[in-house]
Amino acid sequence: ACETLPESRNKNYSQQRIAIKQYAQRHHTTELRVQRRNLVEALYDLIMIHLILKKNMLHETVDMTESKHGVQNYACINFGDNGIRINDVSRQQAHPQLGVGPSW
Repeated sequence: ACETLPESRNKNYSQQRIAIKQYAQRHHTTELRVQRRNLVEALYDLIMIHLILKKNMLHETVDMTESKHGVQNYACINFGDNGIRINDVSRQQAHPQLGVGPSW
């Protein structure tokens, strides 16, 4: 999935980990198989979907990736009006648009 999980939005990093675990359980797999994407994976997915399907995924949401920026911050990515945006947020931060896109 390229979009963030709806149940992971408006949660901080630790709460999103629980959402990923619940997502894995619903799909009868382990949380070791379903991971948070790193920044490069999320960027690649956005570019490929845009090129092939002509869709802008993550336009309404922001994906908090597994890639770290410093000690406490994680890289996040979305497709804004002016193109792909990469930023960083604290692991303690929660926002209604901020979620996690699972990777199998």
